[in-house]
Formats: sequence, C-alpha cells, structure tokens
Amino acid sequence: MGKSTKRRGRKKGGSKTGGSNISSNNSNNSSSSGSSPLINKIRHANSVVRHGALSALSSTLFCPESLSTSKQSGTTIKMELIRAVAERIMDEDMPCALCAVGCIANYILFVNHSGTTSSANGQNQDQNHVNKVETILTPVLLAKMNKACDQIETIHKEMVHFASSLSSHEGDSNNDSSVTAQSNQNEGNNKKKNKKSSQNKKKSNTAPSVKMDQMGRMIMEQFTLISLSLHAFCGMVENYSVNNSSSSLLHHERSQFLSTTMRTLIISKEMIQSLSDATCVNTIIADEDKKAKKITESTGNDNAGNDNAGDDPVTTVNKLLAKKENDENVISDVATYAARTMHSSSDDNPEFVEALMMMGLSTSTSTAINAWDVIVSTISNATLPALSRLHCAGTVITSRQCILDIWSSSSSNSNAKLQKIQNDIDTIIANQAFPLLLQSTIYSTDIASALCQQITAAECKLKEERQDEEIEKNVIQMVDKRKESARLIARRQKKMKKEAADAAAEKEKLDKIDETMNDEGIDEKGSTDNDENGDCEMKNDHDNESNEETEDKYDKAINAWKNACMPLKLSVEVIANLCARRTGEDENEDFDDMDGWDLEKEGQLLSSCATTPDFTTKLEEDEEFLNGIISSGIPDRVLSVFGCILLSLIGVKKDQIPGVAMEDLLDIVTKCGICLGNAVCNLEQWKSNEADLTAVWKDFFQCLTTAMDGEVAFANTVLPCQAISSLFTTMVAFLRFRPSLVKSVNEQDLELILSYVLLECPLEARKTGPNAEVKYSDVVSDIQKDAIGLLGILCSEPHPDQINERICSVFLTVLNRSHSSSAALISELMNALMDMYSADEGDPNNHESVFRNNNVLGAFQKNVPILRRKIREETDNTDPMDVALWKETALNASRFIKYKQG
Repeated sequence: MGKSTKRRGRKKGGSKTGGSNISSNNSNNSSSSGSSPLINKIRHANSVVRHGALSALSSTLFCPESLSTSKQSGTTIKMELIRAVAERIMDEDMPCALCAVGCIANYILFVNHSGTTSSANGQNQDQNHVNKVETILTPVLLAKMNKACDQIETIHKEMVHFASSLSSHEGDSNNDSSVTAQSNQNEGNNKKKNKKSSQNKKKSNTAPSVKMDQMGRMIMEQFTLISLSLHAFCGMVENYSVNNSSSSLLHHERSQFLSTTMRTLIISKEMIQSLSDATCVNTIIADEDKKAKKITESTGNDNAGNDNAGDDPVTTVNKLLAKKENDENVISDVATYAARTMHSSSDDNPEFVEALMMMGLSTSTSTAINAWDVIVSTISNATLPALSRLHCAGTVITSRQCILDIWSSSSSNSNAKLQKIQNDIDTIIANQAFPLLLQSTIYSTDIASALCQQITAAECKLKEERQDEEIEKNVIQMVDKRKESARLIARRQKKMKKEAADAAAEKEKLDKIDETMNDEGIDEKGSTDNDENGDCEMKNDHDNESNEETEDKYDKAINAWKNACMPLKLSVEVIANLCARRTGEDENEDFDDMDGWDLEKEGQLLSSCATTPDFTTKLEEDEEFLNGIISSGIPDRVLSVFGCILLSLIGVKKDQIPGVAMEDLLDIVTKCGICLGNAVCNLEQWKSNEADLTAVWKDFFQCLTTAMDGEVAFANTVLPCQAISSLFTTMVAFLRFRPSLVKSVNEQDLELILSYVLLECPLEARKTGPNAEVKYSDVVSDIQKDAIGLLGILCSEPHPDQINERICSVFLTVLNRSHSSSAALISELMNALMDMYSADEGDPNNHESVFRNNNVLGAFQKNVPILRRKIREETDNTDPMDVALWKETALNASRFIKYKQG
C-alpha cells in the first residue's frame, strides 16, 4: 500500500505542477528549439522553476565578481542566454522579473567591453556585441518601466480607496460597539460580551492591515524594479552607449527613453513629496495626538493607540509607504537613478539636450508640463535626495555647454533664441546650482571620524562572529572525522564534568580559608557572584545575537558613510565639469587611426603630428559667467576640501580608517585635484593675487614634506601614495597656468621634487595595491611623471648649468631603470630631456656641455628601442590616446637623435 500510495502521489504531483501539459505552451521557445537545459528552465511554465534558475544565475554567472573577471578567464555569456533572461523581465511573476532585471543590470555594469582587444577586428566584434545587447534590452526595459509606473498609480489608488472604505467601516463599527456596550451594561453581561467583542474586533482589524501592507509591499516592489532598470540604463549610457546612429538608446529610442525616464523621475518626485508631507503633518500634530491618546485611553475608546486614527485615507496610505521607504529607500533610489540617467545622457549630446528642452510630459493629474522644468525644479527641492538634486544641477550645466556648441555651429538667425536660452540657463545655475554646490561641498573631519569609528566597530564585531562560525565549523569537522560513538562522547563529557567539579570543590576550599582570614569576605564574595552572574547573562545575550543583526548594523554603518560621502563626491565632479573648457568636435580625430604602428609608418605618424591640436588653447567663453563661478566661492571651497582631507590622512595608519572609507576619500582627493586643475586653467582671475597664490603653493610643498617620515622612500610614506599623486597633479596645473610661481621654488623645493622623481616601488609591492583596481607600481609611476612634469616647467626658464647638471643626472638615473619602468614614465622622461636640450646655440637655455658630458645621446639611443617594445607590450590594456602619445614621443626621440648627430 505504501509504495502504491507514493507512486500515485508522485503521478498526481507531476500533473499538478505543470509537467508536460503546461510547459507545452512554451515548447516553441524551449525544448523544441534545442536550447540548453538552463535556458529551458528560464523559459519554464512554472514560475518556481524560472525563479530558481534566475536566482542561481544571479549568484553565479551574473554575479559582479564573475562578470568583472569574465574577460580574463575567457568565459563569455552567449547572446541566447541574454535573450532568455531579457524575456523574463516582462514576467508577470514579480520575483522572476526582479531577478531578471538584476541579472541584466549586473551584466551591463560589470562586464568590460572596451579597450581589451588590440586588433581592430576584435574591437569591432566587441562593439557589435554591445550594440546587439543594447538593441535587445532597451525596448524591454522601457516597456517594463512604463508598466511598473502604471501599476504604482493603480495600486496607490486602490490603497486610498480601500483605506477610505475601511475608515467608514470602522466608524460604523465604533457606533455599533458603543450601542452594544450600553445594552450589555443594562443586561448585566458586560465582562463576557466585551471580551468576545474585542476578540472579534482584533480579527477584523488584522485582515485589513495585512491587505494594506501587501499592497504597500507591491508598490515598493514596482519601485525596486524601476530602480534596477534605471541603474542598468545608467551603466548603458556611461559604459558603452555611443551617441550615433548605431545607438538604440540615445538615437533610435531616444524619445521613448527620455519620456519614460522623466516619467519615473516625476512619479518618484511626487511620491517623495507626498510621503514627506504626510510625515511632516504627523510630526506637527504629535503633541495633540498624545493628548488625544490619553483622553481616549481614559474613556475606553478602541481607537487608542492607532497612529492613523483621524487621518484621511491619502495620509494613512502615505504614512504606511513612508515607513517602508524609511527602511528600504527604494523611491529615493528611483529619483537618484532617473536624474543620473538624464545627467549622463546629456553629457556632450546636444541632440538629447534639445529634445529634453522641447519635450512635454503629462502627469497623473493630466496636466502637461515641460521636461526641462521638471529638471530645474528638482534642483531647489530640499525634500528630494541630495544626489538627485546634484545630478539635475549637472544636467543643467552640461546642457549649457551643449547650447554653446549648438550656438557655435548654428546660423545667425537662431543666435538670438540661443542667446536667450543661454541667459536663462546662466540664471538657473547662479540662483539654484551654485547654492546647492556650495552646500554639498563640505568636509567635516569630526563627522568623518565618527562615521569611520562606527564602520570599524561593526566590522570588528562581524569579523569576530565569522571567526566564531569558522571555529564551530572546524570543531564539527574534527568531531565528524573522529567518528566517535555516543558512548565515547558521553564518557568524555562525564570525565570533563568530573574534572570541573573537582576544580570547583578545590576552589570552594580556598574560599573558606579566605573567609576565615577576612570576615568581610562573605559580602565581597556575594557581590562578586552577582557580578559574575550578570556578566554571564550579558555574555549569553551577546552570543544569542544573530549574525544577520550584526550584518545589518555593518550595512547601516556603510550606508551612513555613503550618504555623507557620495553627495560630496558628486558635487566635486559637477564642479569639475563646470570649470572645464569646451573642446572642438574634431580635436581628437588625429589619433584615431594609429593602430598597427611600426617604424615603416613613421612618415604617416609624422604627418598626423603636424595637425595635432593645441590642447592648451582656450575657446571663447562668457567671462561674466566664469567670473560668477569665482565670486560664488566654489573653487575656494573645493581647495578647502582638498586640503582638509589631505591633512586628515597624514600619519593615519591603515587600520584606523576602514578600507571603504579610505577608497572614497582618495577618490574625492583625486576628483578635487582634477577640479582644481580645471579651475586654475580656465578661471584666469582665480588665485591671481600674488600673496594668495604663494600661500597656496607653500601649503602644497609643506604637505609634500610631511607626506614622508624622513627621506623620500616608499616605506616612509605617511600619506597614501594616491593622495601624493593627486597633490602633484594639482601642483603641475598651478605651475603651468600661474607662471609667476616659478620664482617661488627655491633650492630646497627643487631637491624635494628630485627626490620624488627617484622614488621607486619595491619589487614585492609592485603587484599589490590599495584596492583591486589600482597597483602601487602605477601610482608611484604617476608620482614620478608629475614630478618630472614640474621639473620640465621649471627648466623652461633660464637656469645655471649646475642646476641643469643635477636634474639631468636624476633623469638619466631613472631612465636607466627602463627595463622595470612603464612606457608612460620613459615617454615622460624623454619628452622632458628633449625640451631641456633642444635650444639652439646662443639661447640662454642651451646646456650643450651638460648634454655631452652626461652622454644623453647615448641614453636615447639605448632606450628608444626599449620604449617601442614597451609600447607593444602595454597597448592591449591602455587607453588608445595614451598609446598614440607614446608613439609620438618615440618618433620625436628618433628625430631628436638624428638632429643631435648632425
């Protein structure tokens, strides 16, 4: 009977789960097409099977760690699998749709498609693959986002309607209960019937609250789906979308993409505003609610303790959603990612900006609004997340640059219209963007230190618990290896128990001896026992705390740091773009066709170098606008943040700042260096005062001096190498664009710079780094290059042979390390030496005797072939622009040798 029953159950279960009959609907997409078992499961008719397959993919093939190393390991994800996962984005089952969008977002964000293949054919294959992926995903994600927006509006209306009917029902039930209670008192059966009535009321109140919570959870799931989709679009635009006819996102589907993204921004913006209004109202009337609660408790009102009592249905729904948003921050993520997508898409994209300014949108209230007005109003809306507001400010700033590009290429008939648009944008930037950037560009050492301490404490606690788990696993494995029987375990535990009892008896004897020697020992012993019992209870409570709670505390500490750090980082990025100059469209085209360079093609390279653009040329800008940037105090604020972070990092040990925080701080320092370089290059009136400029320059050198504990050496660094590199980059920009600083450099400063040129990364540290993306050897090379750049600028001014001799000897010392140096460093050294010794006879900067005495020509003849070999070795993993500059240096060096040979 048992076997027969099991067999029947199995058969019955198979027919219920959708085995052969239900999956026949998908036969055309799965088994009949000869797809792999994994794809068949993704397309299975049973949602449980689909979700299981997608969950497995999200933690294996589509996890960030696997995707980021897929190029190196040679594993690639086939287009058929991407299509199958993309199909599930439109799945009616929400867990399946969320898993599918998450997999696709990870694929877009973490797979590297650019710059990894040396051949043009390989690069074309990568670009074709990217275009296919973009073409497949763009319409699917846009359709799902629109559908999610519709669902949010529908469910929210249903929640309001349900809350309205629930409140009217509660009012009727309260009246009935009061009448019933009065009649029960008259009949003398008050206790029994009141108890039954309260039990029924609890049951009736539980079901509506559960339904409301379910609908609220459905809304948050829809926002989560939109957030993941927008994050995928951000990765698409920032990583590999190209602004040409091959782009599905920014060209073919531009109108739909723009309207859908703006719709998500509007719906999230309106929702955040409604939730904020509901919670603000709740805060204002909090005292009145407490008073009312006391009154209702004294009168026995059943609504006592109900936070939503007396609220209108909309406020009730918004309070419920506000609680969920406070825990998940999903709606804020939607607002942030939507604004970020707009910001990234408008960068150097005049057509997109023009469409953004012209597009009209309809809202949930059926009122037509302009998409540009939504972007502008977001900047000054303090209710919205800071990142969302900063991205919108960045969108306006990049739009101004695009308008200037349109203006420069348009006819004179449209100049008046473009002039008005530019004036309007300048007003928006001055009145809204500048105050927001100033507000966001602040660094507090005390707050940063407190947040770092929270992360460190949570991280240490998490490590302890993980170590305890590892110890438990090891103990269990040891016990399993012994394969002890229950009898042997019992004997061993009995022996341990006996030994513990003997030890306790011995301790008791000693305690009695102490009691006879000290009469007060009894009280002390009793208090000690109580303390020990209390400690044991506290220890037990600590041990019972779950690992999940500890991980939650760690995640909260990380999120608190990110919430404080990310607005500062983004603000500096926006300011760097604000201070950057515009470049011509054809400025970089001279370096496009330099693949496959060799000695035979030097003639072609030479002809291209004749038309190489002057990167220091400044295009026409509005002086009034640039002066407005200076008068706003924004560049000074960036300089202040730069100095504060550098000073806070000097002398700090690695274990004093968590790795996450250190990485963010160094990233901010790097961005500040770029921003200050743009400012000093393009804002001619900034730091034009000689006294202010000299004070800043002296601070830079003081920071360089304190960055080392003793002589300049890798082992003596007390400031992270990345921060030193950013400091040198900033100093190069100041010295290049503020030439008066040359006379501020004394002999001591010169020796300090030379010592950094000689800095060398130890062999054991070359393959390591502060994080997985950066190696110490590359950072040290960057420091050397910038130090060489400083010396090159200084040598452009007249100086004696003694100083030239000192600089030349240091340069040749580093050049003789060419076998262990990078192509970038060798190129920088050769360029500096060619500039030093290219002056004609009779020129004050002619140091021909130093050149011949140090055999600089021989060093060039030896190292030019090494540079060519290094270029071939490093081409695959290097920016093509850098490779082109190295090739130009090699060509110039060959010509320099011929020139010096006569």
